[in-house]
Amino acid sequence: MRITTKTEISAYPLLSRGKVRDIYDIDDKTLLIVTTDRMSAFDVIMDKPIPYKGVILNQITLFWMDKFKDIIPNHLVESDVDRFPAALAPWKDELEGRAVLVRKAKPLPVECIVRGYISGSGWKDYQKTGTLCGYQLPAGMRESDKLETALFTPSTKAELGQHDQNISPDEASRLLGEDVARKVRETTLAIYEAGRAYAASRGIIVADTKFEFGFVACPGVHIIRTVVAVHHGDRTARRRGDKIDLRIDLLQRMLQNDHGEDGRTGGDVARARADGVRGRHAGTGVALGRGEHDALGQHAIEAGRTGGGQLAC
Repeated sequence: MRITTKTEISAYPLLSRGKVRDIYDIDDKTLLIVTTDRMSAFDVIMDKPIPYKGVILNQITLFWMDKFKDIIPNHLVESDVDRFPAALAPWKDELEGRAVLVRKAKPLPVECIVRGYISGSGWKDYQKTGTLCGYQLPAGMRESDKLETALFTPSTKAELGQHDQNISPDEASRLLGEDVARKVRETTLAIYEAGRAYAASRGIIVADTKFEFGFVACPGVHIIRTVVAVHHGDRTARRRGDKIDLRIDLLQRMLQNDHGEDGRTGGDVARARADGVRGRHAGTGVALGRGEHDALGQHAIEAGRTGGGQLAC
């Protein structure tokens, strides 16, 4: 296992290189997805990685997909590199812990976001309009207050480097059709509630998360399956007695706070960092010392060793 920021697997065609993942075409039914250590903020790829970040993300995805498999099937075929095609053997060390084989799917043109607390862009929306993605909320709410009912707040899927745009559930229905929109809404909320309950039993609050769904062809029928189940930690919190310690994504918060009085957004700062402008948060935006990098890397290695195995449906 090693730090990986960019893969060059010559055995198969490269289909896509996104903010974090590299995707290869294995055959007419299968893709290889490699989660790299690239770091992005505000949809901009930074110039330095977080060592073994991709391993941790991949193991988290495998955990949640397995946990939610009774709610909805997923597209996973294999996660054990020893069972990958023989042609991938030269890249085994690079792929270990961070790669999966999956069934090809036709992704839906909507990202399925669910919010249980008012934070992030939802808080900014509420401050301006008193609403959250079209939902009318009570007056006087505070940042990170728990919502009475978790809300389905879909968004568009933007191209690399562009921002996703929040849309209303009605607009999602127009894009997907009423039946599909209803299915993904119900599934999104069901997964979130199950994940939130599990996390809460361990003292963690999941403020919001997002999922992507797609169609996978099966004999005689098409089934909506999870394409990427990212139950991520952009906005999580840990309860400490009667207090809630909200953990907003550190890099994004640094970039938001770094623009000072010149009117630049966090995205502007992120692009400046990626273009090589150096400052107190140069590169990744997180000034980790060598010891912290080593500790993070070791944590990821252990996650890779314990979280493998076959996941198929």
